[in-house]
Amino acid sequence: MGCVLTFILASNLATGADLPSWKLGNSWHVELEMSPIDKDGNGLPAEKPLTKYDMHVLILGPDAAAGPNVCKVDFLIHKKPSPGGITYRQRLIVELKTGWPIKAFSFRDYKPMPIRNFGEVRFLIGAPQGYPLEILPPAEDFEAAVGRSKLTFTTEAEGTVRRAILWDGDVKDIEIRQVWKKGASWWSEYERYRKGKLDLRGRLVEPVKTATLKPAPKPAPPEPAKTKSTYPPFVDETHDPLPKDPELQAIVTWRASNPRVQDVLAFLGKHTKRSLTMKDVDEATPVFGTVTFNLTVAMVMKDLARTAPVRGRWEKTETGYCLVGTHTTNVADAANVATEPNAARAEPDPFRSQLLIAVVLVGVALGLVCLFRHWQLRRAKAE
Repeated sequence: MGCVLTFILASNLATGADLPSWKLGNSWHVELEMSPIDKDGNGLPAEKPLTKYDMHVLILGPDAAAGPNVCKVDFLIHKKPSPGGITYRQRLIVELKTGWPIKAFSFRDYKPMPIRNFGEVRFLIGAPQGYPLEILPPAEDFEAAVGRSKLTFTTEAEGTVRRAILWDGDVKDIEIRQVWKKGASWWSEYERYRKGKLDLRGRLVEPVKTATLKPAPKPAPPEPAKTKSTYPPFVDETHDPLPKDPELQAIVTWRASNPRVQDVLAFLGKHTKRSLTMKDVDEATPVFGTVTFNLTVAMVMKDLARTAPVRGRWEKTETGYCLVGTHTTNVADAANVATEPNAARAEPDPFRSQLLIAVVLVGVALGLVCLFRHWQLRRAKAE
């Protein structure tokens, strides 16, 4: 029998229509980028080029030891040698009722990884190197604390963007960001930060659909081979000043429908002393649909820079920050340029006009002289 896993969490979760379901044998192919560990930096990610590699995720069904109400999720690396010498296989066991993990271990030593309980929520705090084991089920925003440790969970874009932050006092220990398309059974984007440094980044590789060729009267030319899609441009946020600016850490709450860039900046300007300006962005197209914010000013600014009408970055100014986008075409300006007369058109040169008239007159005079000389010769012959 297949194991059908559907996230059915407590009363604080989204509607069942948005919940993913897993079946025995489901699998996904993901591409990952891993930061190497700095041995001299307390085990934190090093500032070196990232290592790219492929990984497959597989649903294996219930676990005999843990009981029938759980599901095993295996993460496998097929290519050898593995990046950074990490193990080739790790397993996560997820509880069907809540969607949160109850156990995780590596097939190298089978030792359980640390999982911290925050009431009904359990969060994997080990951040295993090179493995995106964290799964964020659909839920409404919440905050839970145990001693100095605190877990915050927020969603954006109608629940498609989910973010979990594990705090050690006032310091971010682990931050997970996942993007889940509506109706999808696995995330399409993944990011993990440790102590503010990028640790792991991944994206889902969409399967290539193949079609059966039918016989035709004439052979059709072969279709060009499909090339592998390029990896999206990587933005290293290791030295991002926004999370470290105390003036951008106020938590703001806002509900809006189809806000534009200037609407978001005007709202954020009411909650920070920093000056927020913009440059080369699309001011006409809304950056979000119906959106609800319950985030810090810095987090909203970072998400705003990633939107399609902006696709840019924040640059620090003397009084605050400037949002520099990649949108340089202005339709109104283009229309004005198209209808303006050509002010640079050259005026006629009077010297050249006079020279042309002189040449014409000389030519006429030479022609008259030739005609007169020809008449004289004919007259002389006649006499």
